[in-house]
Amino acid sequence: MGDRVGPGRRTRQFTISGIAKLGTVSTIGAATIAVFDVPTAQKLLRKEGQLDAIAASGKPGVSDAKLSRELAPLVPSTAQVRTGGEQGSKEAKDITSGISFIQYLLLAFAGIALFVGSFVIFNTIAITVAQRAREFATLRTLGATRRQVLRSVMVETFTIGLLAAVIGLFLGLAIAKGLNAIFVALGADLPQTGTVFALRTVIVSLLAGVLVTVVAGLFPAIQATRVPPIAAIREGAVLPRSRVSRWAPWIAVALLLLAVALIADGLFLANGIVGTLLPLALGTLLLFIGVALVSSALVKPLASLVGTPARRAGGAPGRLASENSVRNPGRTANTAAALMIGLALITFVATLGKGLKASDVETLNHQVRSDYVVNAGNGFDPFPSQAGDAVAGASGVTLAASVRTEKARIFGATESVAGVGPNIARAYHFDWKQGPHDSPQGSGAIVTKSFADTNHLEIGDLFTVRPPSGRKLTFYTQSVFDPGHMDPLFGGIMISRNAFDAGFPRPKNLFTFVNVKGGPQRSSRRWRASPT
Repeated sequence: MGDRVGPGRRTRQFTISGIAKLGTVSTIGAATIAVFDVPTAQKLLRKEGQLDAIAASGKPGVSDAKLSRELAPLVPSTAQVRTGGEQGSKEAKDITSGISFIQYLLLAFAGIALFVGSFVIFNTIAITVAQRAREFATLRTLGATRRQVLRSVMVETFTIGLLAAVIGLFLGLAIAKGLNAIFVALGADLPQTGTVFALRTVIVSLLAGVLVTVVAGLFPAIQATRVPPIAAIREGAVLPRSRVSRWAPWIAVALLLLAVALIADGLFLANGIVGTLLPLALGTLLLFIGVALVSSALVKPLASLVGTPARRAGGAPGRLASENSVRNPGRTANTAAALMIGLALITFVATLGKGLKASDVETLNHQVRSDYVVNAGNGFDPFPSQAGDAVAGASGVTLAASVRTEKARIFGATESVAGVGPNIARAYHFDWKQGPHDSPQGSGAIVTKSFADTNHLEIGDLFTVRPPSGRKLTFYTQSVFDPGHMDPLFGGIMISRNAFDAGFPRPKNLFTFVNVKGGPQRSSRRWRASPT
């Protein structure tokens, strides 16, 4: 309390000359946007004589493609000429790729919901079929064939699935509108063209809902055809065993063995997030199915074990409950399946999330050797390099290794290039694979193993870097390191800070790694630098 805060440089005051909106919204993600004339913006952003983009419009009758071809020879080699449609597609693609994980996350939840829903549907239809056993037996007595009974149950299942899919489709649309209203209320209003309600969405939703319901209800429907006609006049008729049920234990054992192999592969042998999660997900799915196939055989011993306290302490009600649970093992197993899957999924998600977080924290602690890391707060925005210099001059600081980053074109792709000082190895751990174990020297560059493998680089190979300034910089591969399962904190290409400052305009720090006398202060989350 009592500290004075403010901008590090001299402030300027401007007069508001107008208020604008971005399309149909006032802001993008609660961001504050100010629009200046070109000379003022260049001076404020330290981009004198530079432009980020130029918008051009052709004369009447000149197509966008023709105008693009005519402008291409007039711009420097580092600039690209695109039509309005091409630029819009590129920006949309960039935004989509940045938030694609949300789509995958929602698809994963949808898959889990369908998986759990299929077991619930199966259980519900199985109970309904058991309750209507005398009805089906009466139909058989009156001359109905097994095919007619099967068709009757499947038509009911299809109708229920179709109605549920339609209701779910419109409920999903209402939830989407509600989520958007919540984002708007929180100030994260995004440009929109209206709710996307494509024909593809309708088709996929209806097909998924109907198919899952029909497939889940197929086995109970087949069971309904096996109800003997004698059940119409006699309670407690037992269904004869089907030919497939005789093979169920062997199928379950095979599925369980395959599930164990896949889970072991995902836990101990696979590399990468996709290579780990895919066998784990498939193995878990097969594990559920295998356990469900053998669960009816496990009901009697488990119910006897669990029901012992109930029989002793509960008297007649306890004995009745225990005996009722083993009277029809198949029905008990079906009822417990939904609860089993729900608890298993909750445990799986909680364990996986905790494990991924612990793994990332362990990796970061292994990579970062410094006592403190100075950044802009959100971890990805740069801050003035003068702040890093000020930290280096503070009392008690024994190491201050600043990292500056900028985007550049390398091998036709946009890559992140970092400028590091000679003491970076004291603040950051490198798992060296090739080359000298040292910070970049002169025109040398340290690259990640994935970057070197993708571009077929060996020690000493030259490659060209094109920064936003338009210059053509040439570096050679000095060393190669492996960042592990996480990307390095500051990109895949590192050059010396002197080379970075000379080739990239407006250098800013992304991180400043700091060591202090006495090590980090565990009693405080933040270290306070005292100026000398």
